[in-house]
Amino acid sequence: MMAKSFQRLVLCGMACLCTRGAHGIEPEDLLHYKIGNWHFRPHASTSLTANDNIFFRDSSAESQTLFGPKEGDVITQLGTGFQAALGRNDINTFGFGYDYLHRFYTDHSEVSSGDHAGQVAASIERGKVRFSTAHSASLQTGIQGGNTIRVQQNDRILDRILLSDQLRVSVDITPKSDLYLSGTYSMTDQDESSPFNDIESWNVAGGYGFGYSEKLRFFAQTSYGEQIVSRLGRSR
Repeated sequence: MMAKSFQRLVLCGMACLCTRGAHGIEPEDLLHYKIGNWHFRPHASTSLTANDNIFFRDSSAESQTLFGPKEGDVITQLGTGFQAALGRNDINTFGFGYDYLHRFYTDHSEVSSGDHAGQVAASIERGKVRFSTAHSASLQTGIQGGNTIRVQQNDRILDRILLSDQLRVSVDITPKSDLYLSGTYSMTDQDESSPFNDIESWNVAGGYGFGYSEKLRFFAQTSYGEQIVSRLGRSR
């Protein structure tokens, strides 16, 4: 079952003429504010989508959860957020950000909804040792079905929390090679009344990397992970 959709992105740009010559200006250059070693970049986006099956329903009677007639709509999405970073270079940095995305349904305004997302990341290098970590959390609401990220049940919206954590440590052996160890964890915590599963997954990996050139790198890695699926929703 697939929903047919098309999306039109609206991009804004600016041009600038200088008496000393012409220079190309990117949007991120215009929306870049700096105070000392702090960098702040706000951003915004908008899109228009036409979807002929917004509830991801299946006309097959064998699909008990998503069985029903298909309904279409035109969806307007408005997003905003910011990214902030502290550091003089890309090696030793600390950053965080926030994003909000709201969906407006033209004919199904009762399911209009928004998502919140926050991120934190850091990278540190001391001698031959490099350490990086990234964490994110989001509250998502709206329609969910199949492999998508939205659900509607009993005429109300069900929300869920998504968490993600990444950690990596590497040690330089030679100027072109290193040993590394990394770990990842992610979780999807559904509403307690949701028919969809809670999912937790984690993975640990270690290996050896060799940089033959700036564009070519070889590595050997071993990893182990696990995914846990449960029907227990988030306790209120």
